[in-house]
Amino acid sequence: MNDDGEWRNVWHGITVAPAARAIFPGSSSAPSSSKRMFFNRPLRSTGRGTRPRALYKDLAYFLIDLSWPRLALALATSYFGVIFLFGLLFFFICQECDNLFDGYNLSYQAFSTIGFGVVYSRDRCGNYVTILESYVSMVLLPTFAGIIFTKFSLPKVQVAFSNKCCIQPNYQGQHSALVVRVANASSSPNLNLDVIMDAVFTMELFSVHETVLRRHKLALKQSDFIFFRLALELVHVIDESSPLHGMPFTANCMLHVTVTGIDSNRHATIVNQMSYTSDRVAVGAKFDSMLSHDLATNHVVMDFEKLSCVVSVETCSIAPHMAAAAPGRTPTSSSSPEFVDASSPQHHDGVSWDQPEAELAAAATASDQPFVEPGMTGILFKDSSGRALHRQATMSDGGSYVHIDDTISMLHRVRPKNVPHRFQYLYYHILHAKWVSIVAGIFILTATVTVFFAVLHWVHFPGGLFLMADMLPPRNSPFELCMYLSVHTFSTIGYGTIAPAPGDNYHNALVAVEAMCGLTVATILTGIFWSKFALPQAHIQFSPAMAVSMYQSQRCLVFRAVNTRNVGDIQLCQFKLGAFSTDRSGARRMYDLPLVQPTWPSINMPATLVHVIDESSPLRRHNDDELNATSLLALFSGFDSTFCETVYARQIYTTYEFGKQFENSVTLTPDDVGVEWSQVSLDNHLPMK
Repeated sequence: MNDDGEWRNVWHGITVAPAARAIFPGSSSAPSSSKRMFFNRPLRSTGRGTRPRALYKDLAYFLIDLSWPRLALALATSYFGVIFLFGLLFFFICQECDNLFDGYNLSYQAFSTIGFGVVYSRDRCGNYVTILESYVSMVLLPTFAGIIFTKFSLPKVQVAFSNKCCIQPNYQGQHSALVVRVANASSSPNLNLDVIMDAVFTMELFSVHETVLRRHKLALKQSDFIFFRLALELVHVIDESSPLHGMPFTANCMLHVTVTGIDSNRHATIVNQMSYTSDRVAVGAKFDSMLSHDLATNHVVMDFEKLSCVVSVETCSIAPHMAAAAPGRTPTSSSSPEFVDASSPQHHDGVSWDQPEAELAAAATASDQPFVEPGMTGILFKDSSGRALHRQATMSDGGSYVHIDDTISMLHRVRPKNVPHRFQYLYYHILHAKWVSIVAGIFILTATVTVFFAVLHWVHFPGGLFLMADMLPPRNSPFELCMYLSVHTFSTIGYGTIAPAPGDNYHNALVAVEAMCGLTVATILTGIFWSKFALPQAHIQFSPAMAVSMYQSQRCLVFRAVNTRNVGDIQLCQFKLGAFSTDRSGARRMYDLPLVQPTWPSINMPATLVHVIDESSPLRRHNDDELNATSLLALFSGFDSTFCETVYARQIYTTYEFGKQFENSVTLTPDDVGVEWSQVSLDNHLPMK
């Protein structure tokens, strides 16, 4: 590395204090206070001055960042704490009740808005306290509801990172490579769901040099992916330009990996990060395959228990259905991979290797193109009899990327096993479910909760319950009466025809808990109903086939898109068209196909998109047969003027119509715009002129 320019990589304003332990201690040697991610460590004030922002102003951040058990404990403590506080006021100040428990019962019925009417305030003091508690309830209950639904619906999609990274020798020529594996932690068997679009990965190296903290951005062999649905390996080649070249990865070093992307379910931006310290680096190893082919079900099996499974390079098993073995390499048995020890630093001395300038230029051009996740071959690529042979011929770099052969590439189903963050996509799957399924699920949930509490009431029936005389058996059975009480409580109706009597601590305790459950469930259901009803979606209809037409004596690709919504406009629209191809290293890339008019002010009128296959087009050498074997991807993004959010849509083209062109489908008049919907697609077409 050139020290003259190292000042550019210094984190200015930070001084590393001398300490007995390393700044980036390994997870095995660090105390419990240091095991959290480096950038999540708490800040303490040193010297003069205090933090300019008060702690209470960040209460919302604190609560939402809590785990669900801790958040439930915090909200339940606040809920019952406020009720108990007003119960003290009813008993000690207003003397409305004979004992403290009756004061508590009066308080929870007022706070949860049940109001059975069996216990109530009689004097002026008690009525004013009830009014005050009702106002507090109107503030706190929506706050609790907002916190619960916000945490439930936040687009916090967690990407599963391997818990170790590998330094793989002889990865590219005689260079080593630093490799990290990541996977989309989706439990859905449908490859079209839970896709992370436009995924961008970055890798940084943080290192301590005496009292200076430095950061270096590590160049990845591929960092941009159009689709991220299965598993990827991020590769940094340790050549002469790498900050790791000739540098030991000691306890004073830390690797930091970041992924950003667009969640296809909510069209929201997601960010995930992971840090690796010296004890999480495996030297002389590579990741074993976590994908396999189940011949019985013809599914791709994705085992997350193997996400961090590494083996030495000599013993690495390459699944015959998932990757082509590197030429001249035969898997053999060997010892476990070596891990970096701070006391014996490992050096990675890169060795230069020659490559023709033409190949370097081609590689540089290809590296500028966004990559496609290899496991998505079945969706993005057509089957080709020569593709398997081409992959085997190009997999000469050590097989760092998983390539699925043609028998698996046509699959559209995956079977995840041992998925972490299993329920992270639950909210999105609910939103994309049918209304009938959502209503049925709500009925089952509410019925289960109310029946459960009804059984608990029935166990001690009547046990001090207040019952109206005209409701007693045989007009209603004991269980029916308990069911009525449970439903009245869960929905906070509180007619008062059946209710816990004063002094009945058992039934009052059940009612207080069920009322809290009812408010929580009502909050989540309200949010789901509204989010489902108002979910911003593009609702863009693409033409089902790609037309190959002649315009002004030039061969062109033509497709059409239109907004199918009856109300609402999508503005600032942008289209992209890409062609998928396999480069000489076996990696899937998407090559940009420039459109004549990629941006449109509105999509309410059908837009016809054209790519001219001229000398600058990546498809300039494709004849009709080669073009017919090429898969294309059309991407759309626009600003929804109704919800003020950016929406996305995509269409994969594997079908071509040669010698055809679109008919004009829109007629403009001084009064309106006429659209002939039957002419939007190629169903009705004209011969090519």
